[in-house]
Amino acid sequence: SASQVESSRASGSVDFLYQIAREYRRTGQYEEAASTLRNLLLVDQIGSFTGPLASHFGASRNVVRRETWDDRWRGWADLAWFEWCDANVLGASRMPWRGPLICRMHSYEAFGDIPGQVNWPNVAALIFVADHIRDLALSKWPSIAKETRVEVIPNGVPADGLTYRERSHGRRIGVLGYANNKKGTETLVELMRRHRRHEWHIGGQFQDPHLSYWFQHAIKDLPHVWYHGWVEAKDEWLEGVDYIVSPSIVESFGYSIAEAMLKGIKPLIRDRQGAAEMWPTECVWKDIDDFGGLLSGAYESQRYRDWVTERYSLERQFTLTDALIEDLMQNVQQRQDTYRTISMEDLKIVQAEPASG
Repeated sequence: SASQVESSRASGSVDFLYQIAREYRRTGQYEEAASTLRNLLLVDQIGSFTGPLASHFGASRNVVRRETWDDRWRGWADLAWFEWCDANVLGASRMPWRGPLICRMHSYEAFGDIPGQVNWPNVAALIFVADHIRDLALSKWPSIAKETRVEVIPNGVPADGLTYRERSHGRRIGVLGYANNKKGTETLVELMRRHRRHEWHIGGQFQDPHLSYWFQHAIKDLPHVWYHGWVEAKDEWLEGVDYIVSPSIVESFGYSIAEAMLKGIKPLIRDRQGAAEMWPTECVWKDIDDFGGLLSGAYESQRYRDWVTERYSLERQFTLTDALIEDLMQNVQQRQDTYRTISMEDLKIVQAEPASG
């Protein structure tokens, strides 16, 4: 009913986006909204998270993916998606655009200053990937919730290419991803010292040279620790471990956790904001003494895979994202009168620039 939809909208419930998707498909409004959105600009300075979204959007639209934007895109894009709340969206929010702007914020930006400088009334929607990061950002800048639409759409993790099998306890513990000051590296070394009967395999890259320098010294007397460097073949690498450990003090999500769980590998996740809500509570350790109990506790491969497929599938992410975009396009004010429609031919110089990702 209309009252249920408004209640879901007010509470910020993900159910609201599902209701939109069902209603638009029932009434045929989806096709109408899709026909309005022909050109989509996707701005991602890093290129880490937007590959699947670009492929999804590109199935039915003209999608251009760039590290930065310039004025020429404002008259072409029916919608502009800004991955990261960075200098790109800061500048774009100060300009009028042909279509709505969407920004997706991660934990990194929530600890910075840029979100407080964005002209949010000119941004149609702000997306977070987790409730706790939304709460952090809105506690710092409460006015954002009054100036733009705020939604939480969980990340989607591709299951293709990740081999699942039933697994059990073993001796090999893995850690995968970037290493920086929020990744809990000192706690990780303490765990490695305490659990010497296990092999510890570290895959990733240090982003802080000081931390890398210290880590080399810290593991000199730990022959049961292997540092593999950056890992490209994740499925193959993860096949060589029995557990995946996340010692971070802050994460908005944790792709390596989800990828390992899709393979049936048991996760061991440090307690932090959002951890108990996002992951199985029996896999969340509160301190170093607690870690050993979780390590030897029940091992349930199918439960780990089901947890991710039910909550963090690409299909779910696409459904929620499409519903949001459909709703925005239904409500967008026609700006075509302000701008001459720019064609791809007009943008041929820009098109010649190398695409990111």
